[in-house]
Amino acid sequence: MTWFFLNLGKTILVFGAAFIAQKILCRLINRFFRNKEQANSGFTEEFRDMIHTLLKTLVFYGTYFAAILWAFQFFGVNIVEKLNLLILAGNLLKIIGIILGARIIVKIGQAVVERLFNHSVRTNLFGEEKRIETLKVLSKSVIMYAVYFLAVLMVLETLGVKTGSILASAGILGLAVGFGAQSLVKDVITGFFIILENYFTVGEYINAAGVGGIVEEMGLRTTKIRDWSGELHIVPNSQITMVTNHCRGKARAMVDIGIAYEEDMDHAMEILQKAADKVAEEFGEVIVNAPVVLGIQDLGPSDVIIRIVAHTKPMEQWRVERELRRRLKQALDREGIEIPYPRRVIIQNTVGVKEE
Repeated sequence: MTWFFLNLGKTILVFGAAFIAQKILCRLINRFFRNKEQANSGFTEEFRDMIHTLLKTLVFYGTYFAAILWAFQFFGVNIVEKLNLLILAGNLLKIIGIILGARIIVKIGQAVVERLFNHSVRTNLFGEEKRIETLKVLSKSVIMYAVYFLAVLMVLETLGVKTGSILASAGILGLAVGFGAQSLVKDVITGFFIILENYFTVGEYINAAGVGGIVEEMGLRTTKIRDWSGELHIVPNSQITMVTNHCRGKARAMVDIGIAYEEDMDHAMEILQKAADKVAEEFGEVIVNAPVVLGIQDLGPSDVIIRIVAHTKPMEQWRVERELRRRLKQALDREGIEIPYPRRVIIQNTVGVKEE
């Protein structure tokens, strides 16, 4: 009985020492991280909090785990042999180091990605903001999964598991899945390069995969395009083999207008140029190059075709074309210059008709 109470007292002392030790260590950790925050070390607050919590958790469970093993020794219960205990402790420390190192690498990698893409928003390095956000999320995910995959392999190796056979099995499984999901993989890869190489962005007018319209949403697997009739087309990215983007650079506004053969062509072109110049003055915010009367484009069956060309900002060419047609028609009407149009002449045969 005396032996039992003696060992019980030792156990209480061990747990008391463990309690005091973990309190002291946690206080030191708190003071260390408080000083780091005051010094503004450059790490993000989220990263510091993660390391802070992780270290306190390791100290708490580590001290009490050691106390439990020590207390069992007092009562003659050998949970593990001394050598096995050392091996177990060493492997445990390795695993903790691997997990901690993986989380640190992931956080550092994601912080680098965040800083890079935030810088690109300010300098417009990669273009449109939504595309930057997509690339940022994708890059963070790739870093996280790659690092954790390697960490899992290292943990398994530490536990004595042969990862070679696992990788071989995973390769066979991946090959089988790849044959069954070729279109999905192709969609994702194509979508990644569309976003990376900036073929188009949300809000731009494009023609792709036999569909024309405004891009409403871009994803790694599909692109959503809404045409002028309001219909939404969901196009797999693998089907986008050629893209015509109408929103890059300046757009062309072109108007052809017919003049009667009997009219003075030089005078008509002078009138058209004056009307076009007025349009350029009033629509200067959208017109890049002022409208120019190029001259006679074609000789039609009943009219002479004169072409007027201007360059505008993207998506404004149709608005300028409509205004040009209206102003040119009004100018020609004021000057009495005829614009030919089809006429139907009805000849009534009155021969042989008796008058009553």
